[in-house]
Amino acid sequence: MRVHGLDGLRIIDASVVPTVPRAKTHLLVTALAELGAELVAARG
Repeated sequence: MRVHGLDGLRIIDASVVPTVPRAKTHLLVTALAELGAELVAARG
């Protein structure tokens, strides 16, 4: 999730999904973003 060369910036998108989902990706990416936000917050 880290962006190299920019401290404190995190990016989450659908490119982390290993297979292409058959459904729309909005819910999947939203869930990934929420999980990523929780992980970043937990690390402090």
